[in-house]
Amino acid sequence: MALEQPAAKRKPGEQHGQAAGNMEWDSSALFAEIRAEVNQQLNAGLAAVEARFNAGIGKQLAAMEAESNRRLTEHELLLADVRARVGRLEDERVGLQRTLTALSAGLAAAEAPASQVPIVVDTTQFDREIDTTILKVRAAEVVAKVAVQAFFSDMVQRELGLDGAAVVVEGDAVSKFFTAKFKGNGGLAEGRVRKFVQLQRSVDGKWRTFTVPDEHGTARQIFIDGDKNKKQIRTEVVTKKLCQILATKTQQQLFGRRSEGKIYHAWMPVAKVEMQGPGSQFRMLWNNVKVEELGLIKEQILAELETACASPADNVSWG
Repeated sequence: MALEQPAAKRKPGEQHGQAAGNMEWDSSALFAEIRAEVNQQLNAGLAAVEARFNAGIGKQLAAMEAESNRRLTEHELLLADVRARVGRLEDERVGLQRTLTALSAGLAAAEAPASQVPIVVDTTQFDREIDTTILKVRAAEVVAKVAVQAFFSDMVQRELGLDGAAVVVEGDAVSKFFTAKFKGNGGLAEGRVRKFVQLQRSVDGKWRTFTVPDEHGTARQIFIDGDKNKKQIRTEVVTKKLCQILATKTQQQLFGRRSEGKIYHAWMPVAKVEMQGPGSQFRMLWNNVKVEELGLIKEQILAELETACASPADNVSWG
């Protein structure tokens, strides 16, 4: 059963056909009006979105550009600082080069004369001046001079950082006794000798043992000491004998500094030996406080010391 469509509302006086035609015209206009309004709203929305997008992009680009400029400025400042430092280092390098050149020239001038000076030591003079630029070497058995030279050259190169030619060994080709002279003047050689002497003790204070090979390759011990005149040698011999006599008399622990000619007890000096000339000529100096403390009789100690130090020829009984 078909439903009847409701009749369109007509204005008074309108005919049926005229009202239907007007309804079709009104619908098209309405759709056009709606379409135009929708398009307008869409365009406005798109414009707003585009404006916001462009504003955001602009801000981001501006922030990125500012950050890039800041970093570029920092890099330029850093580069300028690096360039300034390089310039200062270059100036320092030039100054150091000049200093090194002057030091090298001074060292060459200091060492040059020493290499031409022969080792001349007057061993006959009792109290001659001690040569602080040489070391005396004594071997337990005969060894070659070239072996002793190789030992010294290696030592000064490895442990003193010097050229191997900074020390020259003199003596017979094969012997037990040699002299090592260090190059340099104005105290340079003397300082090198002191440093070498210090090498004879290890870091823990123990004496090191030095050896050189003999002609068969057997290691032979060598003993190294500073230069000594006859007065110094005699002082050390007499001091050693005095220390033995005092230790026997007192039954106390004493020790002697032979280079100074002094005997000590409990770190206080007891007696001192002064050599007066060749042979057995010496005199005794006493710390009277220690003499009384240890109960020593000076005359008795002196008599025993003179007997111990006398030459065998002095004890001959002539008939």
